[in-house]
Parts: sequence; C-alpha cells; structure tokens
Amino acid sequence: MSPTMIVIFNPTAGRRRTQLLWRVLDVLVENGVRIDLARTRRISQRHREQAVRLDALTPENVQVMDIAVEIGAPVVDKAMKEIPFPLESVVASVRRGRQV
Repeated sequence: MSPTMIVIFNPTAGRRRTQLLWRVLDVLVENGVRIDLARTRRISQRHREQAVRLDALTPENVQVMDIAVEIGAPVVDKAMKEIPFPLESVVASVRRGRQV
C-alpha cells in the first residue's frame, strides 16, 4: 500500500508558489506517494454557504439579512453599541475585511 499525503492548498495565498507546489507533487507521485489535494475556499464562498445553512435553520417568521457597509456610510468607525438598530434586532456576526 502506497503512502498517502494530504496537501491543503490556498490558491490565492499561494499563487506565487504554485509552480513549485506542482513540481514537488509530481516528484512525490513519481515516487509512489498518493496525493489528496484539498483547496481552501474563499471567504465569500464560505460566507454564502453559512448564510444558506442559517436560512435553512431559521423559522419563517424571522428575517435574516446580510448588510454590507459601504465606505463613507454614517456607521463607519462606530462601535456596534452606537448604531441605532431596531430593538428586536440580533447581530449574529460582524465581518471586517477578512476577520469575522
């Protein structure tokens, strides 16, 4: 039984080293190593998948909204407690750049 190596590859972060990765993987395969290659997903794709999952779990009488704050909006640079959300609102997550 040949050894198996799992390689997790981020195509965005690793784009400058892609050629090196493929050369290394070719050498490993030539030497009998089985490769399982897993690509990481983009944050936007993960966010969409989580939103679909949230919608599926949410009761019909509850509305789930995804709101993007544009540059120059009145709420930019304000703390969450300073933003006048409706009383019945629940903020489930906040994403700033790549941080959730």
